[in-house]
Amino acid sequence: MTHTPARQPAGISAGGQYATMIKSEATGVTLPGTATEMDVDALAAARDELRGEWLEADGRAEFPTIDFAYQRASAQLAAAAVLRDYPNADTLVLWENLDGEIQYDLAAVRDADGLDILDATEDSDWTRTAVGGENSVQLDELGWALDLRDDDWADGIAEIGSDRHNGKTAIINLRDAASLNTPGAVREEADPAADGPTAREVTASAMARFEDLADIRDRAEEQAKLVKTASQHASMQLLAACILERHPGAHTLELVSSADTGGRFKVFAVRDNSGDSVETGATSLFEQYVPGGGAKIGDLAADLDEHGEWADGVGHIMAGSKGAYASLDLAAIMATPSPVAEAMANPRTRPLTRNEQADLVEAAYFGLPEIEDAAEKVESNERANALLGLHERVNRATRRTAA
Repeated sequence: MTHTPARQPAGISAGGQYATMIKSEATGVTLPGTATEMDVDALAAARDELRGEWLEADGRAEFPTIDFAYQRASAQLAAAAVLRDYPNADTLVLWENLDGEIQYDLAAVRDADGLDILDATEDSDWTRTAVGGENSVQLDELGWALDLRDDDWADGIAEIGSDRHNGKTAIINLRDAASLNTPGAVREEADPAADGPTAREVTASAMARFEDLADIRDRAEEQAKLVKTASQHASMQLLAACILERHPGAHTLELVSSADTGGRFKVFAVRDNSGDSVETGATSLFEQYVPGGGAKIGDLAADLDEHGEWADGVGHIMAGSKGAYASLDLAAIMATPSPVAEAMANPRTRPLTRNEQADLVEAAYFGLPEIEDAAEKVESNERANALLGLHERVNRATRRTAA
């Protein structure tokens, strides 16, 4: 799904949510407590720091990871604040907002018997309790931070359900949520050696992997453009060669595209020096297959798009609202080298085939100069021939010998 850091409404929603059954009062009197094993202030500070990262990460690739950590930190802070004030509490219930806002609203705090300690349908003041000091986040704001459309945040700490009266529901186990290993969490009896990585450490690890792949992503994008340019030039030259083989005196190739062709060209006509048509796109030539290949001659034009650089130096393209027209000089096509010929010939920049890449990995085991020596030392002629073949292919892949 696509996350956006806009899950927190500016105001407090009007309209309540009503229980589907009559609940008994919780047994005993539950007064706000003061002792807690969680440092709520530390959790609030950690969540505030995460919120800053969350806002700054909007639109970036790392946002989903930070968003997940931010939601878990919000759930942990809410749980710790409720347990601080109501030590006998067991669950926090959230319901889908009935006014159509895409958010959770706090519904109730319940004890271990499922009885309400606090009920928003009877008194919602508690939902607006600030969890810390002045200007700290309110309890209901922590519920708004949880994504109604993606349940990943609930893993291991909440049960997600729904009914026709209240819509989607989330029942958070307060102690499980308060025990989350989130930045800022402090437990008096925690064993650091037994803890897994913190949410911040998970985020940092994910960021490291993201950065490690940055060069590979850039390289892949560069090579995709390189291959596309080389492929379009090769298709154009092969199409021209097939035409000139049949009509040595042909001069101009005309292509057209339209909405029906999806922005790809098809052959319109082939003309001689006088401008007379010697072939049209509907003739049988373009239904024939390329000699020795599997493509139809006419299909080669479909490799060419309206906005490519493949026509540079060989003709011109006129694009309009309903399609495009290209007029190309066949002789120029055959004489013009690929604009990426040098990059495609350079082993440092050109893409490797799967076999070439596998060969290079295997060659690295021996070291390229040692492959021939290794071939002389093996007793099996079959293995020796395999190593010598590998040596030749690696030399070819690195352009040490002619292809």
